[in-house]
Amino acid sequence: MPVVNLQEMVRNKDQVSRVKETEGKAREVAGKLGGSKKQEDKGKAEKNLARFRRVNDQRGRNC
Repeated sequence: MPVVNLQEMVRNKDQVSRVKETEGKAREVAGKLGGSKKQEDKGKAEKNLARFRRVNDQRGRNC
């Protein structure tokens, strides 16, 4: 089993959160362009949830 240090795991988790934020923003914009309020709202929710998780993870590491 490969050894992965803690900093690398944290960095990967942060990158995943940023990708999910971007996916949410893309869905939000697609909903706006397509005129789908439901799709737009889903995108906003995904984006905000990913941002919330990323910020809380960072706060936990800084304590």
